[in-house]
Amino acid sequence: MRQTLSVPGGRSGAVQTAGDGTVAGSRQCEVCGAGLQGGQRVACSEKCRATRWRQRQETARQHRDDELRILALAARQALEALERRLGNPK
Repeated sequence: MRQTLSVPGGRSGAVQTAGDGTVAGSRQCEVCGAGLQGGQRVACSEKCRATRWRQRQETARQHRDDELRILALAARQALEALERRLGNPK
């Protein structure tokens, strides 16, 4: 025997959208939030594409700088440990 589920407050089979009036899963510009059209994938305009590229470059620079900072600290600590072992404190 087939059973149907009752949906409280709505019709069964109805499509529900996000509360702000946009369809759930609609594509939006990653920079400004505007809707994407046609073949646009992540940005709605050249300005937003350039902004997104600059943001990604800055994030990559920050990660690189963090990695270099960690490596420099480790190298300094290794040199200090070696100096202590050799008995030649600075």
